Amino acid sequence: MTLEAKTEWRRVLVCLRRSKCLVDVETLKYGGMADQLYDAELDQEDADWVLENLRVSGRVSDAVLSCPACFTTLCLDCQQHELFKNQFRAMFVMNCHVDSAAWVRPISGDEDSTASFHPVFCRVCATEVAAVEHETEVFHFFSVLPSQG
Repeated sequence: MTLEAKTEWRRVLVCLRRSKCLVDVETLKYGGMADQLYDAELDQEDADWVLENLRVSGRVSDAVLSCPACFTTLCLDCQQHELFKNQFRAMFVMNCHVDSAAWVRPISGDEDSTASFHPVFCRVCATEVAAVEHETEVFHFFSVLPSQG
């Protein structure tokens, strides 16, 4: 670091301590240029859109589900299974294709063995990611990547 750069950083630190800063710290991070890909106003608009369109029920989703093969978002609002932590159920999905001509049945020993299901595939890469219950139209995801936190 040059002497001039060290002097500039000292001035910024003093300025920050006194809360009379005339230099934008974000500008200094990018070599004297502002970050061209960040816009605080657009960031707030995106947050407002999410609150308005995705949080209608007032319930917070347990995870955002993605395809394990191509990482396409499949579901934004789901509920995690109580016993099987890698399984989720949802009513509203995206980027999914239901094969209505095919049928799948749950593994024997399941509490609801009379239910009938259709397989569900990722619309982008055709990976099987879920099954949808024929009667209730509830999607049961079993092969997905859940978001953390």
